[in-house]
Amino acid sequence: MASSIPTQSRAVDPYASYNSNVVNQLTGIVTRGADVLDYYNSLQVIPDSTSAIDHVVVLPGIVYKDDMLIDITSQHTVDFTDITQYVSASGDPFNVEDGIYYIVLEYTYVKSRPAPQARVKILLPSQRGGSFTSLFFLKAVDVEVSGGSGSIVAMYDYDPDDPTVRREYVKTYAGGEVILPTHNQARDQARIAYDPTTDEFNFGYSDRWAPASGIGASALQADTSTFQVGDLVYVNSSGTLSLAVSTAPATTADGVVTIVDTNGLVQTVGRVTGVGIESGATVTVGGIVYLSTAEAGTVTNQTTSQFVGKCIASDGTSIVSILFHRGEPTGAVAVILLAAGWIFDGGSSLYYQDVDITSFGSSNVILEIYDRDTLLKISPSDIDFSVAGTARIWMTANTYNLNVTVIG
Repeated sequence: MASSIPTQSRAVDPYASYNSNVVNQLTGIVTRGADVLDYYNSLQVIPDSTSAIDHVVVLPGIVYKDDMLIDITSQHTVDFTDITQYVSASGDPFNVEDGIYYIVLEYTYVKSRPAPQARVKILLPSQRGGSFTSLFFLKAVDVEVSGGSGSIVAMYDYDPDDPTVRREYVKTYAGGEVILPTHNQARDQARIAYDPTTDEFNFGYSDRWAPASGIGASALQADTSTFQVGDLVYVNSSGTLSLAVSTAPATTADGVVTIVDTNGLVQTVGRVTGVGIESGATVTVGGIVYLSTAEAGTVTNQTTSQFVGKCIASDGTSIVSILFHRGEPTGAVAVILLAAGWIFDGGSSLYYQDVDITSFGSSNVILEIYDRDTLLKISPSDIDFSVAGTARIWMTANTYNLNVTVIG
């Protein structure tokens, strides 16, 4: 039977000093009277690497509960198969009741001896929605029961069925540093720090510091819940998002999905990861990437109507990281195949074939012509636009197999 009491210290325990209420009032200056975590990774809950299907680990950190500063100083393991780990349960709920369980911190400030200690507990799915003023939410754990055996399948920082139940943090102003320190995820993720050496505010991401300048212009908050991280998207005529595809100027990419949520995020410039590659295409580091015309939301190394950036990391054929830059679409693009069987013109002693350009409207077009056998770009003897809606290509022989890319 494991203890539910993690290693901890508390600011001033009730009755430990007549000043305990005063100290708690000072704590309230920081929390504004709310029950909150001190920083992003405080008491974060992760899978147990040795028993991931039925154990989780609560990491160290500070939480303010009932205006008491509680510092959990060591990792604490929670066993879902141990009935004593639950707030209130009997039998074997983990192997019977599937759904969303809560990992919670249980503590109530009471003047008593011995002083109350904070405990890490489990709340059953059927107990959610109840009134538990002694409990502070740490993690939602999704459990599936199959064949009489429970298994942890996912974990969330909020209840997927009720996002108002979520991890809460201290609402603080940005801090400052004399010199910006080397990034430390446990301390710096979600932190904003001012660096006087560069006169810049910096955001602490999961793996790095990044200057905050221009952040309002480089990200768009939108409903991305139906997309995946790395999808290229555009703002459609309804003001919502759709997968981008390089078949028309209006459907070209405005950004890349970086956070999937009803209040998700679309990066409109800069480094993005998890971008999909069009089937059959190969993207290499340092290569220019374009928005696909064949698979919406992906990139390709083949020239299309919209340049979208440069590859900075790649597995070759499925996922890349890119420096996204929204290239202005050059218009419609079509690739037309011309096979051998050119028409002879006795007056000029040349051969010709016609390319239909009526779908490009009245706009000007550019023709890029490649020999399909040698893959070399070639220059025809002439290109004639004298017939409306037609580009007549003249060659010296009737044996050419050409790819004609029409951009307009």
